[in-house]
Amino acid sequence: MAAVTDSWIEDNYQLIDNGFAKTILKNHHHDDWEFIKQALFEFKLYESDIKTDGGNKTKIARRLEIPYKLHGWRERNFYFETNLFDEDTNNVLHTSTSTSHKIDAVKDKIAIEFEWNNKDTFFARDLSVLGRLHSNGVIDLGIIITRSSDLKTLFDSLGTYTNHKGETKSVKSKYGESTTHTNSVEKLIKSGTAGGCPILVIGINENVFVDNGEILTDKR
Repeated sequence: MAAVTDSWIEDNYQLIDNGFAKTILKNHHHDDWEFIKQALFEFKLYESDIKTDGGNKTKIARRLEIPYKLHGWRERNFYFETNLFDEDTNNVLHTSTSTSHKIDAVKDKIAIEFEWNNKDTFFARDLSVLGRLHSNGVIDLGIIITRSSDLKTLFDSLGTYTNHKGETKSVKSKYGESTTHTNSVEKLIKSGTAGGCPILVIGINENVFVDNGEILTDKR
């Protein structure tokens, strides 16, 4: 199987690199980066999935996650404990604890979140936890795989679909500005929500779209 090149990923996905995350991946997590590139190459954005109701998790989100689950990436919760000390006596005055939300995929000090079409407030949650994990040496970087904001043009062109109630709805109504997409996560990263954690955002765009199951040409 031919290796997927970096240039193919750059040509077919929107990449937002903060804190040299991609360089860290290539130089310190080479095998993981090769796997991620292969998973991205094999992923297709089917029109039929875009027009299907999602329930708790859409077909698109599930298909994004499956390759990772099959290759040793695990969902993980993290438990945080913070102690407040008296400077003079060194006694613990107060201890607070918290548990993170479940990170979608964690392996080899890399944490990945899949955010196809959630409320955009999920990004602040994700970035905050990734920042805490990085500052404590648990991860080297975080990756967020979401939809590119440029998909708005595609959604506008896809017309309508029928939901599970038999109602006719416009496709674009499913993917509003207040849901997860690259523009919203980029703003949060620039505002420092992830702290010092290197973040690579991978935006799914029209380059991997498949109209009614047409097979894309292998051009790695």
